[in-house]
Amino acid sequence: MQNARRYTAVAGDYLVLIAQAHDVTWQEIWHHPQNATHRRLRGSPELGTEPREANERRLSNLGFVGGETLNANVLAFQRHFEPPLSGELDDIGHHLRQSPQ
Repeated sequence: MQNARRYTAVAGDYLVLIAQAHDVTWQEIWHHPQNATHRRLRGSPELGTEPREANERRLSNLGFVGGETLNANVLAFQRHFEPPLSGELDDIGHHLRQSPQ
């Protein structure tokens, strides 16, 4: 991540969109040395001991948290990344474990 620019997230931002806007991966941003404090406070995108808990955490880390329900957040993810719409977390688990670009 050469020529890194400082960026302050605003309401509605999430890591994948910030990365896309700056032509980098979300992993490059997450692991950048200047984000060490954020990583320590936020935790790993892989947190969660049970698969469902881990998927909920990944969905949140990707910024899909604004809906009134988990199903609404899943639908927002599905609309953005275009898997079939169901609103069911189990239907997007494999997408959440991939590196969205």
